[in-house]
Amino acid sequence: MSPSACMHHQTQQQQQTHVGPFLERELTILSLLCTQVSNKRKSVEGFAAVEVDLLTTLTELLEKHVNLAVNVDLVAEASAVISKREMRMEQWLRPGSTGSERVAALKLGLEAAGILLFVVTSPGIDASVVSEDAIEAAFTLLRHNLAKNLIPALNNTGHRLAAQEMDEKKGLGASARKKKRRATDGGESNMLMKELRKVYKPIALMIPLQITLMSRIEDAIRTLFLDDQLILTLTSGALDALEIEAAQSTQNPANRLQHATIGLVTAVFAKFPAHRSSIIEDLFPLMLRLPSSKRTMRACLVQYSSCPSKHSSQSLMTSLYSSMLTNGQEPHYIQMITAMLLSLVQCCVVRPTFDVDNNDEQLLSGLRGCQSVAETFAIHMLQRCSRKGEDGGASEFRPILGNLVDDLLLVMMIPEYGAAQMVLFACTLGLSKDIITASRTSSASDTVVETTYANTAFDILGRICAAYAKILAFQRDRELHKTVEIVSEENRQLRCYCKRNNFTDALMVDCDNCHLWYHAQCVGLNRDALPHEWICDACSLQANMENEMETTSRSIVDTGFIINRVMEKHLKTNRGYRVASHCHLAKWVNELHSKSQQCQTTAEKESYKQAIGGILETWNKKRCYSNPKHWFTFEGGARALLTQTASYSNFMKSFNNLMGLMLKLMNDKAHASLRKLSIKAIEKVVEADSKLMLLPKVMEAVSERLSDEAISVREAAVSLVGNYVVKSPPIANAFHSHLIPRLLDPGVSVRKRTVKILQDILVSNPHYRGRSDACDKCLQRASDPKEDEGVREALHGLFMNLWLSDEGEAAIPAGLQPVSPSRNASSLAASKSPSSIEAQSVASGVVTPTPPMDARATRSKHREVGKRRSELAAEQMVATVKTAGTNEHLGNFLRELLCNVNDSDKGKKAAERLKRQKIAEKQCFSLVSALFELLLTTEERRGELGNAIGGELVATIRTIGCFSDVSAQSVLKHLSIILPYIKADNGLSVADESAVASAACDILFRVIPILNSNEIQNLCSGSLGGDLVKITYKFGSGALYSAIRALCTIAHFDETGEGSIFGKKLLNLATTFYAFLFKHANRDDYSNPGLKNNTLRLLSGLGSLCHHHEVAVEASTWNEEVDVDEVEEIDLFETSELNWNNVPIACFRLFMKYLEKSDIGIRCAALRALSGVFIAHPRLMLSCAQCGLIEALMSSESPLELQLTALTCWKEISVSEEKRIDSGEAKKKMDSKKNITTSKKISGDQDGDSTLVGGVLTKQTTRLFEMTQSKEANLRIASLELLGQLLRQGLVNPNEAVPYLLALQGDVENTVVRKFALRLLTVEGEKRPDMLRQRVCAGVKQACRFQRAVYPTKETSALVKKLKGARIHMECVFDDVFRECILSSRKQREGLYRNLLAMFERVEPVAKEPTSSAKKARSRRSSIQEPPDVGADLSLLSFAAQMLAYLPYSSAGDPLFIQHYVGSVVALQGPQLQDRLAAFLRPHGLASADELDEVNDGEDALERAARADAPSKSHDAVPCRSEKFDWFGFADLCKEASSLALLLRLKKFLRRKYNLSTQKCLEYTPDSKDKTFFRNFISRNDHMPLFDSSIVLVSNDLTDEDKDLLIHHYAVFRRHMRDEFSHDDADLEDSDDDGKGSRRNSIGGNTGMVAEAVGVPVPEPVPEPVPEPVHEDPPQGGLPPAEGEAAVVSAPELMQVEEAETTKKRRGSSASAAGGTKRRRSSKARGDVVPSSAVL
Repeated sequence: MSPSACMHHQTQQQQQTHVGPFLERELTILSLLCTQVSNKRKSVEGFAAVEVDLLTTLTELLEKHVNLAVNVDLVAEASAVISKREMRMEQWLRPGSTGSERVAALKLGLEAAGILLFVVTSPGIDASVVSEDAIEAAFTLLRHNLAKNLIPALNNTGHRLAAQEMDEKKGLGASARKKKRRATDGGESNMLMKELRKVYKPIALMIPLQITLMSRIEDAIRTLFLDDQLILTLTSGALDALEIEAAQSTQNPANRLQHATIGLVTAVFAKFPAHRSSIIEDLFPLMLRLPSSKRTMRACLVQYSSCPSKHSSQSLMTSLYSSMLTNGQEPHYIQMITAMLLSLVQCCVVRPTFDVDNNDEQLLSGLRGCQSVAETFAIHMLQRCSRKGEDGGASEFRPILGNLVDDLLLVMMIPEYGAAQMVLFACTLGLSKDIITASRTSSASDTVVETTYANTAFDILGRICAAYAKILAFQRDRELHKTVEIVSEENRQLRCYCKRNNFTDALMVDCDNCHLWYHAQCVGLNRDALPHEWICDACSLQANMENEMETTSRSIVDTGFIINRVMEKHLKTNRGYRVASHCHLAKWVNELHSKSQQCQTTAEKESYKQAIGGILETWNKKRCYSNPKHWFTFEGGARALLTQTASYSNFMKSFNNLMGLMLKLMNDKAHASLRKLSIKAIEKVVEADSKLMLLPKVMEAVSERLSDEAISVREAAVSLVGNYVVKSPPIANAFHSHLIPRLLDPGVSVRKRTVKILQDILVSNPHYRGRSDACDKCLQRASDPKEDEGVREALHGLFMNLWLSDEGEAAIPAGLQPVSPSRNASSLAASKSPSSIEAQSVASGVVTPTPPMDARATRSKHREVGKRRSELAAEQMVATVKTAGTNEHLGNFLRELLCNVNDSDKGKKAAERLKRQKIAEKQCFSLVSALFELLLTTEERRGELGNAIGGELVATIRTIGCFSDVSAQSVLKHLSIILPYIKADNGLSVADESAVASAACDILFRVIPILNSNEIQNLCSGSLGGDLVKITYKFGSGALYSAIRALCTIAHFDETGEGSIFGKKLLNLATTFYAFLFKHANRDDYSNPGLKNNTLRLLSGLGSLCHHHEVAVEASTWNEEVDVDEVEEIDLFETSELNWNNVPIACFRLFMKYLEKSDIGIRCAALRALSGVFIAHPRLMLSCAQCGLIEALMSSESPLELQLTALTCWKEISVSEEKRIDSGEAKKKMDSKKNITTSKKISGDQDGDSTLVGGVLTKQTTRLFEMTQSKEANLRIASLELLGQLLRQGLVNPNEAVPYLLALQGDVENTVVRKFALRLLTVEGEKRPDMLRQRVCAGVKQACRFQRAVYPTKETSALVKKLKGARIHMECVFDDVFRECILSSRKQREGLYRNLLAMFERVEPVAKEPTSSAKKARSRRSSIQEPPDVGADLSLLSFAAQMLAYLPYSSAGDPLFIQHYVGSVVALQGPQLQDRLAAFLRPHGLASADELDEVNDGEDALERAARADAPSKSHDAVPCRSEKFDWFGFADLCKEASSLALLLRLKKFLRRKYNLSTQKCLEYTPDSKDKTFFRNFISRNDHMPLFDSSIVLVSNDLTDEDKDLLIHHYAVFRRHMRDEFSHDDADLEDSDDDGKGSRRNSIGGNTGMVAEAVGVPVPEPVPEPVPEPVHEDPPQGGLPPAEGEAAVVSAPELMQVEEAETTKKRRGSSASAAGGTKRRRSSKARGDVVPSSAVL
């Protein structure tokens, strides 16, 4: 039927008015007719053949249908029916009912609107046949049906809209609606929702009609001229379709509807550039309404048909992003809003053109519009994300931005989505600018970037960089084959992408050009579809290049050119990629033009221009300028796409810039938060390509951050390193030296994270190169009593997992190549079988512990790689001990683990420790067995190890010694292997032999107590006693002590004694030593080195023997021994008189004799030997103390070396006595005394010796405190060691010790002393925090006096320089004490401030002997007498002011408290002092004669005189030159004025340093409960000049220079007081005089005067560099201090540095200073002179 006949038929029908003039069947026929005409538009005339009148009538009838449908709101109407309960939905929708008619009206209206728009857009149709109202009605119907019907139906939200409408009719607001919903039952709502679902079904069936209508409107937009308002309304309404929660299937109607919406809006966007910004603005409110569930958020299927190889490209994307992006798993989907955005950007591409400007052709890029849209969108998006708090939905937009970036990263390589790179680049640029802006602010508080936005920005930049890094890494590993290697057909070679080099049974294909073979599966071929000719990618690339060179210059054609050409051909061949093809060509043209700009010759530029012209010539054509001859293979297509993106994309070149920005921000000095976030971003990048961690720049930046001053930054850096050290051994090795120091980090979280990382490394890679060092450092931390409990638990867990876990195989993980020392590497290889050696000897007469052959037969001949866990643990322990050079760390850890667990402890942690102890005890036996096995294996490899055998044996035996201390039973059964080493004939070097013998003797000493009588008899029958004696003759003090201790222990065993072989050996040894010393007892010349060395050695040996020789001596006997008055009266025992019982007494007499020798070395050795007697017989020490020996040894008259030795000996005695009690030895000894009953044990002091040592040392605390203040650093350290021991044992009053420890914080020349004292203070602070705070003030005084006493030639200073990173910071000497002990408590902080500031309130006078002239002057003093608290120790006040200026405050409340307190002090004392000064000067005419006048209203005569070169000789100071003028009285008043001026300078300094506004100062009160003042955040100005703490110091004789100085101080004080009471904030800011115009007096004191205040010209000082930057060349006078080291900064240095800073400001300031005082407001009454802070 023709269109004309159809219309005649339709107009003749009698229609129902409420559904429209046409029947449904008739409109369906018309709609099908339109579709047929549309498909055959070129061959069918269509509506153009219909008469105009009939066509007009048709359109009018169609318009009626559209108008009827516009008013149909099915959801609202159905909701009204349901609410009124008129009928059920089945009845309402029944044919013939109202609902059915409304559905039909809507359906017919949609069809009519589609037909109407088809008619008006048909070619040859007069536009007048369709009215504008009809077109507008069709557009309105689209929006109305979408908003009122489709969206509620598809999202199942109709019931909510109905409820909202009802509430609005009732006048309920939003909050009322919420309350109503909470109060009412949900049954009605559920019923409404259930009924409405019956209406949703017919609505959903109309989606195809809606899609058709959208398509017709899209055609109308392209062909008709439409009103702007209509267009904007259309797009705004159409965008709402993206709110629908569509299924991911492309066949889903809702999904198709959203795709149609994208096409419609894109058509508008492309045709109307003026409306682009409005459309972009409409996207943002839409984003807040998008589906948010994971199932419906992404519904747009990513198509790969635009890629050269569809399936391989999809697999490539999955491999790239599966673990990186939330939508990286197949199938890949993106958000509809992302697809919309990319479509909008891409539709703006235009054909590039050349613009001739001044005879210079410039290419106008076709992507300018695309870039502009992308940048506009990015700007608006980031503006919304960067808003603070919840303003503007910032919290909602940030996750939206993250999801958008994920989508863009997923499709950025796919040609169909060419705009993805542009949008990503715009977002990256915007985020980078915001971050750079944040980094340029002076401090964290001034940042303009909101914190959570900064987190989002770094997170997104990190993800983008990570994607780039992964693409580059993939391209590096999956490179496209480019080079052709032609081989003969007979020479079969495999060159497949899979990199397998072996031919398999799988299908193989041969390249017909180069004859290289590939796996068919790898190149996308199968047996059923093999081509007749197949060319590999390299040959295809070469053939295409040769073909391209026929039309293009050879210099232009490269791999990238061919890939672009193949991509162009592919996009033009496939339908639907016209826009994508244009984007691709525009990018290609830009790339070629960019390369042409780098050409040097005109010919090359012309070649590029010709190539660009060829591309533009075929812009809108389906053919290419030069068609490629071959396509890429299945795998080659994906690799070509990867190569194009990684190597030839301008966007990918921004990767280096982004990485450079991140690395630069990692070094941002002002913002710790930016450094932390940049590390987190780098972590994401390195996760994508771990090889980046090995780049020098990255390594350097990360290494620096591992020592950052901020804990959070260090923790982030440790986390970054920890993520990759386990996966990559090279990274672990590279960062080992930087990671290990983090075990000592002040931050607990950093230490915990470091321990976790090391555990992962050590457990996963047992042969990690830094394993031994790491284990040793961890052992040290585990044994530190001050370590955090959580860190210690983590360390114990580390070693439990590593060494002490349950037995099992411990195979080395695959892929981790062992990198270990030679011993460890060879221990994994096949070990040699033991040679047939007898048990007691080998070649060269070396005695070894090798057991008989039957015992060795149990060991396997070949060692397998998979070892038992205990064997690996044994190797690691030995290596750790060898690295440390001592077994002390391992021994401390094992004792802590196995011996320091109390069964009575309760709680979860105690239960875990007990469980861990039981597991460790069980594993000890297997570990000890493994250690002895390792020892035997080491002996078998003696020839292989060579000279290294000694170190291995020493480490192994020392490790066994650790277990003998905690589990002697586990070593007992292997004792026979240890005994041969005591013979000390093992063929080792002297040092190694001595160490082996010492370690073996220690093991024997610990095992002896658990031997039975038979085992003791076996030892007696051997040569053990003789071997021990030989050791004492042969080796040094270490082996000597161990051998004597072992010999004494076995000699005093219950089954042996004086008559046993060991007892006799011991007595003979004592006799031998004693005989030599007795022989030379009267000798005083020790110039012979041999004689002296033997004497020292024998004194040491005899002292050790007395220490362990247990013989009871009565207390009365010792009293008689020490009663000898002179050394000459000492009656030495003859050698023949020496027996088992009198050895201690005889040796004591002998040691006392040697203690009086003139040689200091001999005396020290005698004292050390004497300490051995003291340990064994504490009552002797008491007797010696009573006779004054202890006091004499510690006195200042005693030689320094002897004092040091005495302190060391007293500490050893105290430690030994503590061990004796704690180990239970004292109790065992008491229990062994059969004459002591149980009641006596309970009631009496049967172990009185335990208190003697402590009592003796307690009496020496006064001298001990004096030693801590000694000028000798070594003596201070030794005294601190002893004091720490006594404090721990509770033998010293902490109240007395703390001030001395605080005083040592002033030891600015010796950081060791400061740190040691700080450690002791920290312990006491944790126990008694209030006591420490109360004693700080006394400690400050002690510190100041300490500096004056110990460093008399240097100025006292409370400041040190510390190098942090690349900057020098000024710190107070009490910073560490403040942080560790006081910072955490506000009460303690404020108490400290009060105590320090109280020093300025009451000042103790300094007694001075006045000269004769001074006495005469004092006799002429005026009647105004000074109060008794004037004349302070002013240098102490300067010291305290420096402290207050540089303490590490953590909140603004601290400096505000000081400000308030200073204001109160000045308000009380300042006016009084001004009155006293005025009263003093009034008789001389230097003050107003009227006592009621304002005393500081303006400049007086002395202030004017202060501006002169010699103030005391100026005209204004003539009265001062009178004999009646009391200069000494004036000096006392000026000293008090100087202290108040110091307080005012401190107040100004704190105000500027911590950016304290006037409002904040006014709002603060000490009892304020406003938490904003005490938050752990404070704004600091790190570029402040150094604080001027100078104060007046004059000589007793008062020279002319001193008098000038006093006048200057007087003037400055008055100036500061006027500033303080002026209440003029602007003037206050201009009157900062810190550090200006300082002068020094004749005795080396400093004044730091502010000469600018009085206008006195000051000579230019020699400028010194401000200690902020660190220069490459060291400053004069030495190198700057190393990081963490302190250097003292004296007050003159501070003044000179500050003068250098303010030199320019002082020039020409004299005139302005004079005028400045006139502008100040003066108080009219005495009561007004109260500062605002004091009023508060």
